[in-house]
Amino acid sequence: MIGVSARRQTESRLKGISYTPQELQISPNLFSKSQIHRILYKFTLDTRHRGDFIEMCDYHQSSPSSIFFCKSLCSMLKPTGRLTYMGHKLITTQFPSDEAGTVTKASRELTDEEIPDILKEEFGIILESQLVPKDETMTPPLNIF
Repeated sequence: MIGVSARRQTESRLKGISYTPQELQISPNLFSKSQIHRILYKFTLDTRHRGDFIEMCDYHQSSPSSIFFCKSLCSMLKPTGRLTYMGHKLITTQFPSDEAGTVTKASRELTDEEIPDILKEEFGIILESQLVPKDETMTPPLNIF
């Protein structure tokens, strides 16, 4: 079984994620001290087939607990961070330029009229029909653990 650990600083340009054959390691800069060394995910290298994912695909497309069902969403990795359109917000995430820096986030509200222009200018998406933005409140999932 492979574990995901938050224990080692990486030299990755993304300042946060680096992959090794044995584990996925995440930069401590992204977590508080109490979260470092905590296993976040576990998985095996067993072969999977498309059918293995049907239930979760259905969940993500139809559950009021899924961000993909409740929000219009588009996200793009940039050389210095990430740009995300979600619902009626444009979120800009800047990665630090040096090891001592911190990740910064800024967001701004968008009107329905601004969204097609943002999608075109920032993401290269040209809509063929009018977008009706989805920005519903998500229902927290049931705690099954």
